[in-house]
Amino acid sequence: MEIPFLLWHSETKADLEDLMTDIKKLANKVRSKLKSIQQTIEHEESQNKSSADLRIRKTQHSTLSRKFVEVMSEYNTTQSDYRERCKGRIQRQLEITNTRAGSSTASRPASSLK
Repeated sequence: MEIPFLLWHSETKADLEDLMTDIKKLANKVRSKLKSIQQTIEHEESQNKSSADLRIRKTQHSTLSRKFVEVMSEYNTTQSDYRERCKGRIQRQLEITNTRAGSSTASRPASSLK
């Protein structure tokens, strides 16, 4: 019964790592695009262009940048919460295992159990 769980866990872990890699790549693309837009705006401002279109793009860029930071902060919080839940789950499993193993292994630190 433990082997199917390990296989499922390995597949889930691989899927999760793939998704995290995709998110990281996408975030870098968005960050790069926002920087490019900012440079374009700064270039136009340096040429003393102050059209309504430029002001609109500047406001849109500011809004997008703020939203991006908000979304990435939420992602990081979610990732941190997930990590903490996993640590708690592992800790509970170790406590259960130590209780079942008896007093000879219960007093050993979890890092010495393999």
